Order: sequence, then C-alpha cells, then structure tokens
Amino acid sequence: MSQSLAPECNELKERYDTCFLKWYSEKYLRGISTSDNNECATMFKEYNRALKERGIDKLLDEAREDFKENDATLLGKKKSHDKLPKACSAGSTPPPPRDSMHPFSVLTLGIFVAGYITARWDLVTRLYELAIFAWDYGVVSRAAKGFAALSLVFLLIFIPVERLAARESTLHPRAPGSGVSAREQLRRRGSF
Repeated sequence: MSQSLAPECNELKERYDTCFLKWYSEKYLRGISTSDNNECATMFKEYNRALKERGIDKLLDEAREDFKENDATLLGKKKSHDKLPKACSAGSTPPPPRDSMHPFSVLTLGIFVAGYITARWDLVTRLYELAIFAWDYGVVSRAAKGFAALSLVFLLIFIPVERLAARESTLHPRAPGSGVSAREQLRRRGSF
C-alpha cells in the first residue's frame, strides 16, 4: 500500500486501506455488501479529516482541477457505435467491437502489472538475501554434511537390511492363503 501524502497520517491510511481491501475482496466482490454499506466509511472520514487539518485536501483539489480537462477529454469520448440502442432487432447486426480499451482499464492493468512485477522482484531479492545469509552462517556446509551423513546411514543400514529381507523372502516364499496372520496368532493366544 502506498504512503499517505502526510507522513503523520500513514497509520490512519494503512488501517483504512487494510479495512477497505478486506471489505472489497470478502464482501463487495462476492455480492454480500454494497458500496452504500461500506463498513470502512468512518475510517475514511477520519483519514480525510486528518488530511484537511494539514491542508492536504487543498492540494488534492488543485490537482483534480488541473486534470479536470484531461479527464473530461478521456471520459467524454463517445464513438458512433456507443449510441446504438441496447436492444437490437433480430435482423440487425451487433455493434462493432471497440478499437481499444478504456484508458482507466489500461491504467488499472498497468498498475496490476507493476504491482505484480514489484512483488516478484521483492520475492527474488528476499531469496537472494536468504541465500547470502545461509552462505555466511554456514548453513550450506551444514546441510551438505547432513546430506552426507544421511546418505551414509542409508548405504550402511537400509540397503543391507533391504537386501537381507529380499534374500530371506526368496528362500522362504509364502504362498497367498497359507500361514496364519499376525492378527490370527494374537487372537489364538488371547492377546487380542
């Protein structure tokens, strides 16, 4: 989440952002709540009040005013096929597809891609830092020693036991259905 325009408002903004993202993903997108029923509205009003106290709302209004003409240009564009009636008769053709995405859709997609790349880059740098930490503190050499010890145990104990068991099973084969199961032996002894 981004920082607030006023550094002293970062805590308020972070609480509101967390509340809003939770409400948006868990309730609004699932149709459980509407935008009129936003439980984070009080936090947003508190954050706005803090911005007004510091005079930042005037800066925001000035920025909005500066970009008002640009917004009107981008939002006011209508194509000729936008004016077609929504319900077309059976014989009419559907409206032609749009030439490009809406500017806000492009912006949203760009923000998503930038966030995704940032998150992946952060993950890669954390893994790199972890690898350097592991190397500096001998974790790599200890892991190699552990692997060697486990390999030695496997070679000296498990493989000979497996070979011995395989040889014994070939010397004394047991036909299916012959012999008594362990459960049956315990039942006969009265232990089960």
